[in-house]
Amino acid sequence: MKSIIFDKKCPVLIPSGNHCISDLIPYSMNNKIKAELKTSLKEYKMLLNASLEATDALSLCELHKFDAHVGENACQIRAVWIAIIANNKLIDTESLKNKIKNKLNKIETLLEENKIEKLMRSKTNFMDILTLENLLIPLSFNELYAIQCFFLTEARTTNLDDLTISSIFLKSKHDVKKLKKYGDVSSQFINKFLRKSRKHVAKASVQLVREGIHIAEDDNLAKFLSDEFTINHNNHLRCTPMFWTYKSILAAAINEKIPLVIQVKFLKKEAQVYKIVDNEWLLFDTDPHERNEYKLTNSSELKKMSHNRTAWVVQGVVYPQENKPFSKDEWRVKFLRYPVNTTILAGAADHRQYPNEEQDEIIHAVQDHEYETYKSLAKSEGFSLENPTTFFIQHVYPSKLAALLKTIKH
Repeated sequence: MKSIIFDKKCPVLIPSGNHCISDLIPYSMNNKIKAELKTSLKEYKMLLNASLEATDALSLCELHKFDAHVGENACQIRAVWIAIIANNKLIDTESLKNKIKNKLNKIETLLEENKIEKLMRSKTNFMDILTLENLLIPLSFNELYAIQCFFLTEARTTNLDDLTISSIFLKSKHDVKKLKKYGDVSSQFINKFLRKSRKHVAKASVQLVREGIHIAEDDNLAKFLSDEFTINHNNHLRCTPMFWTYKSILAAAINEKIPLVIQVKFLKKEAQVYKIVDNEWLLFDTDPHERNEYKLTNSSELKKMSHNRTAWVVQGVVYPQENKPFSKDEWRVKFLRYPVNTTILAGAADHRQYPNEEQDEIIHAVQDHEYETYKSLAKSEGFSLENPTTFFIQHVYPSKLAALLKTIKH
């Protein structure tokens, strides 16, 4: 793991290191010469165009554009960290935008016919051009992380907003065509780029979730987030077990005073599909009297707060027992029987701990008492796939508080 530094703008510890937008390029830049130079410049231009839009989106706090699908069950890490980045303004978006625009202007000049022809006749490789023409853009850990999350969100297709779903699991995949609007590049390049971005974001997410150990002060958490229990899904996606991942991000979110929103979709099954028949939103803020807990609040209280605040949203579904009368008021009482932290951790314990469920045997073999207790609670109280009558977690994403309040109002 890279060295750790303390960011004065944010009491969370963050990984340090030198990064560049060119880190996103999925091949050796030293090997690109002659005719390949033009292709590489166009590919770099495409990355800069999308990075510029990512920076614009972050400056406007359009956090739904940073809801990355990576493939290793860790959307909750991205949701909390993107909310922390935006809430604490850890990225100077105006400065970054100006740098990107400057480099784009230089690339346009280099792609002029007489100049690119001269470069292609030379022995210069692409890395040399980036260096000699001052086209490299240094990035912080947070800047690179946010930009990659934007790319992965832009390429994603999902059934998140469908009113009829075939499964209570959220289904996502990547469509390379969705990124071609940023530049004239091949599908092969985008595929390789997305694979590299997923790998980088998964690795960075593991670094970030381990920082929650310093906040939670939980020896057991440190154990289960260590290399011993961290796997490489599909041989390239780093992944920590879900239950302890949630424990870490809960600690980080509360420490950073990031509000939590529970988004509930009530389902009814018809002809082998689920239809969303109603919605509910529950809003929780950090409790100044309880260091490690959230407290229920309401939209009118949150409206009094700064609309620049960000939140993380835990979206889930409720599938009431068939042939039994259902009351939303009764459901609400049932849901609030437990602290929301308990509800989330129970749901996290019930979910498969790794993307490949067979690897959960690593966790089951340990027979951790806390984990097993929460897993049993999920099944008995309706937080599980087997019993989703109270709240089954589907997805977690970041949002600006004002945008959420507008959604809830309507």
